[in-house]
Amino acid sequence: MLIKSGQMSFYDSEDPTCTVRTYTAGQAFIDSGQGHVHIARNEGSVNLELWATYFDVPPGGAFRIDAPAPGNCSF
Repeated sequence: MLIKSGQMSFYDSEDPTCTVRTYTAGQAFIDSGQGHVHIARNEGSVNLELWATYFDVPPGGAFRIDAPAPGNCSF
């Protein structure tokens, strides 16, 4: 993913402390997906715009799979 504008707060269920990773405009990262629970939020005051390329979603398939909260974050 590439953050075009704004900032994105990323929380990963595999982090027991629920420590946020923040990505800002111009930064890129890879989210391998593969079934781990995570959430990304716009907690800033500017609209978040990002570009994403999905490699493992079949044509017509869901790129989002809802899952129960893992319990390590307070939201």
